[in-house]
Amino acid sequence: QYEHPDLNGYLETRLQNSALKTEALLGQFSNEPQILELQEAAMRYAEVHPEKIITWRQAAARRAWLPSLSVGHDMGSNQTVDIDRGGTNDTDRFIQGPDEGDQQWSVDVSWDLGDLIWSTDQTSIDNRSKLMVQLRDDLLTQLNSLYYSRRRLQLARLVESGKGLQEEMDRSLQIEEYTAGIDALTGGYFSKKLQPAIRFEERTELS
Repeated sequence: QYEHPDLNGYLETRLQNSALKTEALLGQFSNEPQILELQEAAMRYAEVHPEKIITWRQAAARRAWLPSLSVGHDMGSNQTVDIDRGGTNDTDRFIQGPDEGDQQWSVDVSWDLGDLIWSTDQTSIDNRSKLMVQLRDDLLTQLNSLYYSRRRLQLARLVESGKGLQEEMDRSLQIEEYTAGIDALTGGYFSKKLQPAIRFEERTELS
């Protein structure tokens, strides 16, 4: 604060005007997807959304209530032989009877009650979770960098006038490059959401 009240009022007015101009400039891109929307799209496209880890843990918890089931099947075969004792002058004969077969089925059901407290699957999930968090952080860092670098170029194109043709072309190509990078991380989601806004701008220019 300055001692002179007029100077304080002047500076406050300048700040208010700057804030209004900034909001007006940023409002030019209200039809474009916001960063949080793109982050959601990128996480789902790369399959690193936090919900996936939650689903793993819920599945591991439910698995503890399911029994282990084993089925056994035994088959056996016996051969019968009888002796036919002949008369005094006849020799004994061995007569082979029909085969006798049998089979048995068994079903065993068991629970590991220790899994209700701590399942060995949880250790595997913890390891995969740490890896997924690192992948998600790298993904979002890259996405944020592309998004805000693109936005800075868009704002510069609105604010800075009188640039040469070559510089404008380079700036437009760089914006397209950032757009392509964001598309690569979101599976084309960004450009799909931009299409309605682009068609609206084209209709406005033609009318």
